[in-house]
Amino acid sequence: FLRGRYRKLSRECSQTPWTLRGTDERRTDGSVEEFIKAPVIEIFGVRGECRFSSAGREDVDVRMLGSGRPFLLELVDCLHGSITAASGFGDLPKLVKSRSGGIVEVQDLEICDRTASEKLVEGAEKHQKHYLCVIWVKKSVTKEDIANLNAVRELSIHQRKSQ
Repeated sequence: FLRGRYRKLSRECSQTPWTLRGTDERRTDGSVEEFIKAPVIEIFGVRGECRFSSAGREDVDVRMLGSGRPFLLELVDCLHGSITAASGFGDLPKLVKSRSGGIVEVQDLEICDRTASEKLVEGAEKHQKHYLCVIWVKKSVTKEDIANLNAVRELSIHQRKSQ
């Protein structure tokens, strides 16, 4: 297993391969999963499966910034099972960034065991989320308006989830 964190810097990149339902037609040119998996498969000489998991997901039009989203790759049947940061995957962040055209970055990479998979799911469930949005208004915003907004302490936002 290989774990790390990814940052998605584009609003036009899906987390996983995205095709039109019932076809092979792609909705995006690449995905975070593909941009990470391809160089990992090369570096480790993966002959079996390479399964991608992450702690949650984001929509295609949402960037993943900050310290990034935790991810895990399960590598099955590797030729180079003993690769470490010192001996090879130190180049992985550069490869992911260059092959994605700079829209996906990886960091905090390390070899781990199967228990990391359970921790990934557990972490996603307990993680506190913080969102930032830009709002446009037609009228001029006054200092009083800002003060009223800043006075709000508990706000519940209900949104319709996409299917």
